[in-house]
Amino acid sequence: MFKGKQKNIIPLTVLIFLDGWGIAPTADNNAISLSKTSYIDYLIENYPAGVLSALSKENISREEVYKTYGMGLGDFFHKKELRQCRIGVSENIALLSEFFDQGSFSLGAKYNIEIISKKIINNDLSEDTRKIKDVAVKIIKKTQADFIVLNFINADISVNFKEEELIKNISVIDYNIKQIIDSVLRQNGQVFIVGSFGRAEQHFDINTEKRAQGPSANPVPLIIVAEKYLGKNFSWPSPSGIDLSTVEPIGSITNFAPSLLSFLKQENLEFIIR
Repeated sequence: MFKGKQKNIIPLTVLIFLDGWGIAPTADNNAISLSKTSYIDYLIENYPAGVLSALSKENISREEVYKTYGMGLGDFFHKKELRQCRIGVSENIALLSEFFDQGSFSLGAKYNIEIISKKIINNDLSEDTRKIKDVAVKIIKKTQADFIVLNFINADISVNFKEEELIKNISVIDYNIKQIIDSVLRQNGQVFIVGSFGRAEQHFDINTEKRAQGPSANPVPLIIVAEKYLGKNFSWPSPSGIDLSTVEPIGSITNFAPSLLSFLKQENLEFIIR
C-alpha cells in the first residue's frame, strides 16, 4: 500500500483530531464530562495536557474551522518524502486535506489515504470507530507510515442524537484510542490528541434547551503522549486533577500546525504554541 521505507527523520507520529470535543466545566449539558473516558482521564493526569483557545465565533461550519487553521503540513511531509496516512470517515477526508494541504486535495499518488465509509445504524458509531482504530493499528504495527492523522467525528455528529446515544458515542472513543496509543508506544512513537472544535461540551442551551447548531467558541484539549513525556507537563499550567476547564489556554488552535511543525523539526524542546 505504502511506498518507501521509514526515514527516521521524525519518530512515528500520530495526530488524533476529536471533532466536537471542547472544554467546559461539568454541567448537565456537558456530554464530555458525562461520558466514560477513563483512559483519556489517565492521559490528562500523566502526560502533558493543556487547552487551546478556539475560534472566537460560534456556529461556524466545520469546513471553515479546518480552513482557518490549516497550514500546509502535508507539503512538509511530502518534501521530506515521509509516508503519510489519513484515516477517517469518507466525508471528512476532504476536511483533513484543508488542514494539511490548504485545499490541494487529491486521491492520487501524492498522498496515501485510507477512507472508511460511514454506515451509521441506530445512531451507533461504534463500528466506524472500531474500523478507524483497526486500520490505524494495522498500519502502525507494520510501520507503513511515518505520520498518521486520525479523525473521530463522534462528539460532533452525535449532538443530533439522543443524549444517551451521544454519551455512548463519546465513550467508545476512549477504548479505541487506548489501543491506538498502546500500538504507537510499542514503536517508540508519539501521539498528539487535539480537539478540532467544541460542541458536545455544551450540547444544548440550559436556558432554552435548544441543541448546539455548530462548533462552539470553547477551548479544546491538547494532550501529547510519548514514553519520554510520562509524568511531565512541560511549562504548561497544571489542571486541577483531570479538569482541563481549570487552566488558561496555552495558545490558540490557529497556531497549532506551525507549532507542531517546529516541534517535529526539534526547534523547540517543549511544545510551544507560537
